[in-house]
Amino acid sequence: MARDELNLDEEEKKSGPGKMIIMIVVAILLIGGSVGATLYFSGALEKTDEDKKKELAEINPTLYLKLEPEFIVNFTAEQEVNYIQLEIQLMARQQLYLDQAVQNMPAMRHQILLLLSGQKYSELRTLVGKEKLRADVLAKVQEVLGTNPKAPGIEAVYFTMFIMQ
Repeated sequence: MARDELNLDEEEKKSGPGKMIIMIVVAILLIGGSVGATLYFSGALEKTDEDKKKELAEINPTLYLKLEPEFIVNFTAEQEVNYIQLEIQLMARQQLYLDQAVQNMPAMRHQILLLLSGQKYSELRTLVGKEKLRADVLAKVQEVLGTNPKAPGIEAVYFTMFIMQ
């Protein structure tokens, strides 16, 4: 029996490090699983850009500035329509940026008028064309105001009236 006991002790010594490694791996998996489950059920993994924008909007509400009077521009060359009439509003989250837009209104209106006068009816009649124009107007406004594209003061431009005749 002494020999049998010796063989058991040798087997336990051989399997001892293997058991320890398995226990460590299982512990790591349990800890990782609990952290993953906590993040998943808390919703931390599901925050989208829209959620971040909503949080930002709660901190800084949106402010609007209507550019008056509305823009009326004749189309160049012979096209199906003669002119375009637009009412534009700027959106920012701080009054400082809208005040800056008011101070630079002549230069901003000039750049927008030049941009509008070069448009073509065939492009503006589509939604894609209108969205491109909106992005171009926003770029011109930001250019005039000298804002940083990564943290723009004027965040959006909205057409509140769009008539082509």
